[in-house]
Formats: sequence, C-alpha cells, structure tokens
Amino acid sequence: MSLLAVLVTFALPFSARAQNEEQKGLYLGVGFGQDMGGIFGFGLAYWPAPWLGGFVGGGWAIAGFGYQTGLDLCLPTTKRTSPFLTVMYGYNGAIHVKGLEKRDRVYTGPTIGAGILLRQRVIRNYWRFSINVPIRSQEFLDDWQTVKDRPDVVVNQDLLPVTFGLGFHFGL
Repeated sequence: MSLLAVLVTFALPFSARAQNEEQKGLYLGVGFGQDMGGIFGFGLAYWPAPWLGGFVGGGWAIAGFGYQTGLDLCLPTTKRTSPFLTVMYGYNGAIHVKGLEKRDRVYTGPTIGAGILLRQRVIRNYWRFSINVPIRSQEFLDDWQTVKDRPDVVVNQDLLPVTFGLGFHFGL
C-alpha cells in the first residue's frame, strides 16, 4: 500500500507541458513484471521516435536478480492511450523452493507481448500496462517438472501461460 502511495505522489505533475507532445526521450521506470526485470524492479526506456522505444530493466525475481532488455513498437495516437507490441530478452522464469534454496534459479529467454501506454495529461510521464507470453526454455520446464514431482515440495501455484506488467515512467 505504501508503494502505491509513493507511485501516486511521484505521478503528480512536476512541470506543465502540452498534452500532445510526442513521446520521445529518456524515461526512468518503476513497476512490476517481466519488463521491469522481476516481480519488482526499475528500468530505463529511450524513445528515439514516438513509434519506437528500447528498454532495459532489473529487479527482484524471487530467486535472485532478473534483467530484461527489449523493444517496443508503438502506434502513436493523438489520444492519451497508445497500443504497443513488445519483444524482449531476459528473465522469463524463476524457481524458488523454501528450504531448498540451492535449487533457486532465474531463467532467461525471449518474451513477446502487447499492451497499452497511458500518457499523463500535462507532463511526459506515462503508465505502461502489458500482457506477455514468455517463451520458456526446455531446461526451465524440465527443472519445474522435477520440482513438482518431489514428494517433499508443495507447489502453491503452477506456471501461468502469460505474465502481466505494470510500470510508471518518469520523463527525464
């Protein structure tokens, strides 16, 4: 709850700008999901053009540090929302077993996804909402099955076929 309060506080306008200003330049992001490199992480995004952005992120991925790098292809609009497609490489799976930390591991691989960018009304900041499809390695799937097959391990949740991302980006 306190994290939400911090995000809302930082989302308030620091300077006024026109609503239809093109989305270009460097942004610092904070959020949740693969595109931020983990369950919670930080990222940098650079938009050289309103339709093309690149990003890197790093964060806590439950079993260790996760990273992410990728590209966003955005459909620029005159509205506050713009749809985008994304392709990224980095953290796309993790295994953490309480009491068996030696099995903890973060896995990397490609991920594709789509989402919506929601720009603020008067400043360059924006929200990024995404749904991602991780393309997990056979090694990760085999390790996951090995963990599930252990009689001394209780799996609270199986793998989801998609992941979700939520981030807030500050214009620099």
